Amino acid sequence: MEKEKLLEARLADMARAAGSGKTRFSPFLSETEQAEAEGFFARVGAVCRFYGGNPDVTRKMACVSPYEPSEDDYPVSVLSVKGYGLEKLSHRDYLGALMSLGLERDAVGDIVPDPSSGTAYIFLTDTAAELVLAELSSVGGVSVTLRRERPERVLLPAPEFEDISFSASSKRADAVLASLLKLSRDRAAELIDSGALIADGKPVLKREKELAEGAVFTVKGAGKFKVDYAEPRGKKDRISYLIKKYK
Repeated sequence: MEKEKLLEARLADMARAAGSGKTRFSPFLSETEQAEAEGFFARVGAVCRFYGGNPDVTRKMACVSPYEPSEDDYPVSVLSVKGYGLEKLSHRDYLGALMSLGLERDAVGDIVPDPSSGTAYIFLTDTAAELVLAELSSVGGVSVTLRRERPERVLLPAPEFEDISFSASSKRADAVLASLLKLSRDRAAELIDSGALIADGKPVLKREKELAEGAVFTVKGAGKFKVDYAEPRGKKDRISYLIKKYK
């Protein structure tokens, strides 16, 4: 609850500044926080835009401004990371190394390994990038070299997926989550009621919301998913699902 109050206070400060003709940027926001920001600014009549350094990233900054900012206006930096043994490192290794420098989580955007090129890309606030360039020399015991990249020149690798097949009693969100995560229907409903489900960038607060073919959704603590296939199967009106989980 405290975190939500701090976010709302920060958004209120941004809205007041925008009302005075000033441009303000938030730190990096999760998908859930982006949805909260979009709703907040809509309620106060402010126009909000999001950018995180690349069209394919998840964590993004919010901007409120009297004009439409360009991507270059956002205080986002991208660092490439190279080193022998990067393929052994996990997202947690990178994040732990960054946090050990004293950074806050909202100073860090997406962390994207690219095994094909032996590189990883880290999206940071401009201020955080300066610190990381000066102080970070290893990640998870692997010695690394860092270089600042132009965001528009960074081509991120295509995401990798794990295929998950199952059947659900319907396309309702509570039914799909129960089957996908192997939960009781009541527990799945509790997750939705708590705001843990974000679908296509919007919080899902209605259990009857359908998760149909093409939907992209995240479940807090469980990961990010895409509905690849959802069609009736057999005579019992069950829905056959193929869901791709982002690795």
